[in-house]
Amino acid sequence: MSLPFLSIVIPVRNEEKHIAGVLEQIYSQDYPPDKLEVLVIDGKSNDGTRETVGDFAKRHHSLRLLDNPKILSSAARNLGVQEAKGDMVVYIDGHCQLPDQKLLKNIVFCLEKSGADCLGRSQPLIPGARIMTQAITLARTSALGHNPASYIYSDYEGLIDPTSCGAIYKKEVFQKVGFFDENFDACEDVEFNLRVKQAGLKCYLSPKLAVNYYPRESLKALFQQMFRYGRGRYNLFSKHPRTWSLFTVLPGLYLFLLLFIILLSGTNPSLLNFLVFALLLYLGPVLFFSIWLALKKGLRYFPLFLLIFPAIHFGISLGFWSALFSSHKRK
Repeated sequence: MSLPFLSIVIPVRNEEKHIAGVLEQIYSQDYPPDKLEVLVIDGKSNDGTRETVGDFAKRHHSLRLLDNPKILSSAARNLGVQEAKGDMVVYIDGHCQLPDQKLLKNIVFCLEKSGADCLGRSQPLIPGARIMTQAITLARTSALGHNPASYIYSDYEGLIDPTSCGAIYKKEVFQKVGFFDENFDACEDVEFNLRVKQAGLKCYLSPKLAVNYYPRESLKALFQQMFRYGRGRYNLFSKHPRTWSLFTVLPGLYLFLLLFIILLSGTNPSLLNFLVFALLLYLGPVLFFSIWLALKKGLRYFPLFLLIFPAIHFGISLGFWSALFSSHKRK
């Protein structure tokens, strides 16, 4: 079988901790080196990322380090595809772990087998040794920790809606739907994949394409990640109003309700009863899922779940409202 030329695009910023491992795993793939190029797109890293990539480039001439002056991941993705020489563009992050040496061949196999235009990729999380990262992994992959309609943690195989996890594309996909929207700081992949879906292009998902990801290591880092997702989700809704749904805006509406009751209770203390009811309305599901997960995975995780779930939900909510208010300020 004649293998196609692949362009691996890696958007990075301050990935000194993981980038060497990612590059090592790519160049250890069971794939002809003359059929491969790796483009690391760096958004002004101020750690040792650039030096690490530079060391690899001395040993692997198919590796190029490109500057991303706009810093945003959306801009890095666009720069990568514009520079790519391959028949397929494969996006890989700088903080992940390739499961084996067959990933690139599996990509080619799945595209040929399915006849799809792009491939989805699930992203199972690596629990790690620390109890906090283990708890974050368990919470994020539960039904309360992410959109259950997403394939991001799925082991499903078959044709899917690309919106949640499309990551590998035939080069002609970009000619049909354009590039990533550089007004997005997060969810740029979701927005692009929505246009892939709207163009009627096919996406195929297989467990053979899964890439393991490192979860955030602290509540603060998790909250910041969710805050960015919330801002990205608002931008997605603004550009594509049909993506609005009650489920996706529910955390933001709930936070608004809490703030509204707190403000009104200053003039009418009896409304504090409604505040207690509203808090119980949220704490009930959180308590239930925390107990259920702890009984299954270990009671030591229980107090952490009670902190992690609010960090997820309120991070998304605050990010959403932050983007909404920012957009109205600019008008």
